[in-house]
Amino acid sequence: MRYHAGLDREVGRGRLKVGLAWYNIFPEAEVQSWRSGLGFPLGSRDNYTLETDHLQLAAVSLGGSIPWGRFRCKGEVFQVVYGNIHNTLKRPEDNVEDPVEAAAARPTGWFGGTYARVGVHYRF
Repeated sequence: MRYHAGLDREVGRGRLKVGLAWYNIFPEAEVQSWRSGLGFPLGSRDNYTLETDHLQLAAVSLGGSIPWGRFRCKGEVFQVVYGNIHNTLKRPEDNVEDPVEAAAARPTGWFGGTYARVGVHYRF
């Protein structure tokens, strides 16, 4: 489920766009893999189940465009500002490190969750 609120306004000869989005995701996934043992038809099979049952994300976006002759220059930036993962499917006996806490503990110097796009469009 996605909720989005945005504003799109003319500013001079160009356009300015601002947005706020909320994502409420309930993923379900299961992966089955099979490995052949030395080319024989008998092999081993692995089953993996996604242990995350609910994701919540909030994001802000900013974009704009300006005409330049027969061209239009465009740009936009999308940044996730909040993320929450619910692992209610995880069993208490699993001593697996939480991937969110592990990623947050690594200093990278950037927040992550960023999408940026620039472009020049030509009108025929």
